[in-house]
Amino acid sequence: MMILSMDLGKFNTVCCLYDTRNRKYRFETIATKRSYVNHLLDSLQADMLVMEVCSPSGR
Repeated sequence: MMILSMDLGKFNTVCCLYDTRNRKYRFETIATKRSYVNHLLDSLQADMLVMEVCSPSGR
């Protein structure tokens, strides 16, 4: 199972993709813009998404 976790910030989002089968993971930082987040979600096709959002994120 591929798990994508995202910590949404006002300007940047930190993502971690974790593969439960082999316990490998990778981190990536992207700009918090709709186009970047959509591209990430489309390209990774994770089985589960976990998000952390606080009040100052986004607009």
